[in-house]
Amino acid sequence: MDCVYKIPCGSCEKTYIGETGRKFGTRLKEHNTEVEATTNKLFTRGQRLSSLSEQSKSALTDHASHDNHVIN
Repeated sequence: MDCVYKIPCGSCEKTYIGETGRKFGTRLKEHNTEVEATTNKLFTRGQRLSSLSEQSKSALTDHASHDNHVIN
């Protein structure tokens, strides 16, 4: 059940292209969960700067959390 998918950013013109061997809905839920877990954290200024240097499992999560954007 291989799938290639495209997710646009709701805040800019960038898009994320991904690939999964599982159901698309399952993978999309994982993306959303990871983005929410990353963006809902409360940081001090120092922690926020440190978090920007960390990489997530996907570029989609990095874009949403580092740029404070919303996936569509």
